Amino acid sequence: MSESRSDDLSLFIDSQIINAENQLRLYTHRNKTILPKRDIFSDLAERLEGFGQGDTSRRWALLSGLRGVGKTTLLAQLYFHILSSGVPRARVLYATMDSVRLNLGIGLNDLVKAYENKMLVHFEDLQQGEEVYLLLDEVQQDSEWALALKVLFDRSRRVFILATGSSTLALTSTADTTRRATQMSLDPLTFVEYLRLEQGTEISVPMAMGISNAMLSAKTAKEGFDLLISSRDAVVEWSSQGRDRKMIPYLRTGTLPPAIGLDPQEAFALINGTLDKVIDQDLAAVRRFERATLVKAHRLLTSLAVSDRISHEALCTNLGINNRTLIELIESIEAAGIIQRVKPFGSETARIRKTPKYKFVAPAMRVALLASIGRWGDRPSEFGQVFEDVAALYLRRWVNEGKIRGFDYVTEDGRADLVIRRNDDRPMVMELSWGHKGTEQVERTMRDVRSDYGVLVADAPLGLSEDERILRLPRSWFLLSQ
Repeated sequence: MSESRSDDLSLFIDSQIINAENQLRLYTHRNKTILPKRDIFSDLAERLEGFGQGDTSRRWALLSGLRGVGKTTLLAQLYFHILSSGVPRARVLYATMDSVRLNLGIGLNDLVKAYENKMLVHFEDLQQGEEVYLLLDEVQQDSEWALALKVLFDRSRRVFILATGSSTLALTSTADTTRRATQMSLDPLTFVEYLRLEQGTEISVPMAMGISNAMLSAKTAKEGFDLLISSRDAVVEWSSQGRDRKMIPYLRTGTLPPAIGLDPQEAFALINGTLDKVIDQDLAAVRRFERATLVKAHRLLTSLAVSDRISHEALCTNLGINNRTLIELIESIEAAGIIQRVKPFGSETARIRKTPKYKFVAPAMRVALLASIGRWGDRPSEFGQVFEDVAALYLRRWVNEGKIRGFDYVTEDGRADLVIRRNDDRPMVMELSWGHKGTEQVERTMRDVRSDYGVLVADAPLGLSEDERILRLPRSWFLLSQ
């Protein structure tokens, strides 16, 4: 490295240490109001506190998630948490790798070496009480990030590493990082977390967990109903305070933290700007697309927002691309965390032959895209598709938490939306409706898949069908589940 480049890097690190507090306070405050913390904050704060007390077993965490879920805000909040514990700010380095690459043209390894030189001590020689903290944002901007952090992790037990990146971060992790680092994901907001961040409303965790456990673990609809009865008074009390009116703003823009508190049009502009960055910057981390192809990625997202089930042939025709490019675009958008694929229910042959559904991981992104083309008007009929996005968000969390094994959508007309694969291997049929709905579609699908348990989530009171084989779950109850 040239002497002038070394000087520039030294000045950059000085600037980051001196200006970090002012820089990061922009992420922790809005109009002089301190922003609330995501649920995952307490877990990371506990790791940091344990590290400061000598526990070096959990000193590397990788946090992935799509743009707009609050990763940088979380880093900023953790930065101030570290300082509040008495750690000198010279021993805490925050850096965003897109800025490092753009302004200095160097990688993560050079940044770490320069910081080590600035500290005037080899990191492997650090003693207890001299711990160093690296808060690194958007590390996927450096293709060699995994190797650089693996080497650092192996040579020093006194450096805490918290690295964040887009959802592609998990895909570019290596076997070495998987063994050494704790991989965590920051998802869009559930309704419960949205209420806490937007209103400061704390929802009873046992109540929220009880709803999902009753629905998913019960052997029959009647058993699920009986288990849910114990939560009815708490849910009715919650609803009586008018908080169920927050369901509309939650579905509209509330799954992404930066949009909370904004006028809908401001939120749409913010979210669409975030999508632009994902396409123009993050997709390059997956594949090198030509500029003309990236333009078509914008159009593809809009098409998926209008209809999450559309044939590849129609998409190729509408976008003017071949099937191979379409598949590469869809896979890249999925890797970037914008959409998730829901496969069709049936045999493996049918699952391969039929087009999957593409649900938006953050439902607010679908709404913002529809608003950008004049297709969103807050009409009740428009919330049905967004409600399905939210359901897919919840179901994916339950898969990751081991509450269910998976879920597929039903392709036939006149049938329920989903077949859920429960842990006891018995299928559960689920229909999702934002308005009122009868049980006919659930009944037909239960016969098709030989299920004895169905759930209808709709705008209706808690109850059972006449034959007690279908649980009627109010939509607010579903949203309150954890």
